[in-house]
Amino acid sequence: MYFNLGIVLAGQGADLLVTVASWLGGGSGLYDRVTRQNAYLARRWYVVSNQVGSAGHMIGYGHSRIVAPDGDIIADTGGEEGMVIGETDIMIDVVGVDPLDKIAVVWGEVKSRSPWP
Repeated sequence: MYFNLGIVLAGQGADLLVTVASWLGGGSGLYDRVTRQNAYLARRWYVVSNQVGSAGHMIGYGHSRIVAPDGDIIADTGGEEGMVIGETDIMIDVVGVDPLDKIAVVWGEVKSRSPWP
């Protein structure tokens, strides 16, 4: 089931796969296989934001990452909180909106909420 999600979404027209997840620390081998295989089988970039640290009785694995369409991990936060940035070869087109204008608006909103100066 986990391995087919990327293929299904790509078949429905997704250009980019994005997941917000909370994988447990003990599932690292499966997590690595799932993230790499979803990107590879769908032939899409895959961005995974995965919880890290404890939340109640659960300990999140971390390793938020960017995975290339060939399954290579381009960037990974490791087991710590963090952010990764990677360059892709895709262009996202927002219908009826100049993409550069939209990116500037969204980035401004993100920066205004950031705890960093």
